Formats: sequence, C-alpha cells, structure tokens
Amino acid sequence: MPGVIEDSLVGRIGGNVFFIGEGVRFPTDKAGELEMTINDVGYHDNEGSIGVFITIV
Repeated sequence: MPGVIEDSLVGRIGGNVFFIGEGVRFPTDKAGELEMTINDVGYHDNEGSIGVFITIV
C-alpha cells in the first residue's frame, strides 16, 4: 500500500483497502470478508508473529 508505513497492518473489504496500524474503528456498509496483511516490500526478513483482536459492535 503505497504511502503507508512499511510493516504496518492494512486491511481490505472487497475493493476498499485501508490502514489499520495499531488500531482502527470504522462503520462499514461493505459486505464481504475482512482480509488483513502486513504492508511489506520484501520477504527477506519475515519472522515473528502478530496478534489481532476484532470486536464487532
């Protein structure tokens, strides 16, 4: 995702791509799966893990 901090968490619902970072709260009328990934430019140093908590209200 150009223009977004490298190694940050980003998400997508349908064609709507957005920055998550350390947290995001947003209403959506989009239907579909929530997909998340790390905004990464290379795979040469990938190790470790990340925890994600999702709350639907």
